[in-house]
Amino acid sequence: MSGLIILVFERNNLTGNILPEIGKLRRLQGLLIRNSKLRGHIAEAVCHLSNLVKLDMDRNELTGVIPECLGNLSMMQHLYLGCNKFSSKLPLSLWKMKCLLFINVSRNSIEGEIPENIGELKAIVDLDLSCEIPADGVFANFTLQSFLGNKDLSGMHILEIPACPIDMSTMAATNLDATFDRINDDIEEMKWYVESLRQLLAKLIPKIQLSLSKPRVPRAS
Repeated sequence: MSGLIILVFERNNLTGNILPEIGKLRRLQGLLIRNSKLRGHIAEAVCHLSNLVKLDMDRNELTGVIPECLGNLSMMQHLYLGCNKFSSKLPLSLWKMKCLLFINVSRNSIEGEIPENIGELKAIVDLDLSCEIPADGVFANFTLQSFLGNKDLSGMHILEIPACPIDMSTMAATNLDATFDRINDDIEEMKWYVESLRQLLAKLIPKIQLSLSKPRVPRAS
C-alpha cells in the first residue's frame, strides 16, 4: 500500500473519521473520498501527503476548520471541500498555493474576509466560494452589478441578492444542480485519471512514444 498513487472511495456509506494512518501513503497523488458520510475534522496526516495533486472530500459531513497545513501541499492542483459543514475562516495559506487550478469550498459555513492576496492564485481556473457573499474585505465596495451572471452567489440584502435557499420549495432545483455538479466532477475526474495514467506510462516505458503517430505510406515500387 505504501506505493499507492490514487485512492478512491465515493458514493458509498463510508462513515467515521479520516484515520491518521493515511499519512503513511507518501506517494499518494489523488485522494478522493466524496459523496460519503465522513465526519469530524480533516486529519493533520493529510498534510503529510507531499505528492498530493488532487484532494476531493466533496459532499461529506466534515466539520471544524479547514487546516492551515494544507498550504504546505505545494503540488496541489485540485481542492474540493464543498458541501460539508466546515466553519470559521478559510486558512490564509490557501491563497499562497501557486499551483492550484480548481478550488471548491462552497456550501459550507465559512466566515470572515476574502484577503487581498487572493490575486496570488495566478494559475487558478475555477474558484467556487458560493453561496454566501462576504460583507467585507475585497467585496466591501462591490455592487449588485458586480455579481450579475453568477446565479450561485447569494447573501447581502444591501445588494438585493436573495438569501441562500433553505426552504423545501427550492430542493428540486438544488438537487438538479447537484446532479449537474456530479456530472462535471466525473468529467474532470476522468481527465485527471487519463493524465495520471499517461504520466505513469511515460515513467514505466520511457522509450515508447505516447502520442499518436501518422501511419507510414508505402513507397511506390
